[in-house]
Amino acid sequence: MAEEEAIKTAFYDVTEDLGGSHTADGGWMWLDGFGDVQKEYAAVRDDVAVWDVSPLNKWDFRGPDALAAAQHIFSNDALHLDVGQARYGAFLDEDGLMVDDGTVFNTGREGHCWVMTNGKDHQDYFADTLGGFSVETEWIAPKMPHVGVIGPRSREIVSSSRRRTTPG
Repeated sequence: MAEEEAIKTAFYDVTEDLGGSHTADGGWMWLDGFGDVQKEYAAVRDDVAVWDVSPLNKWDFRGPDALAAAQHIFSNDALHLDVGQARYGAFLDEDGLMVDDGTVFNTGREGHCWVMTNGKDHQDYFADTLGGFSVETEWIAPKMPHVGVIGPRSREIVSSSRRRTTPG
């Protein structure tokens, strides 16, 4: 059986053109870096860095019980997320054992939330643990490329970027 080709993110060509190297892992082409590990480390610790984190797996939970279903498997409080807010925590099985870690995001759309995990093969886990909930889960990672803005200046950079792009 032929091995499935790794998915290139929406940012693959840009990061490659900038000198980035990539490695196939978990079905995706992950950005490894730009060749100067010390400089990249210093940016994350002392300044700001932007990283392609598109390969993190995203799931759309939809249905009347979307947030309640996420809460059922999540170790943090998903039910009281404000619109646009995300929380990090562990995803647990019926025995309370950790399956993965990640975030739950309140999209603000009635009957929807997004769950982000490291692992991709969670469809059976969701089906086994969420059977009593009125919720459907769909793997949507290829439809949702994103970058992480990381480091102590990240909030400042994102805020100033938002001011420049806001019409008015």
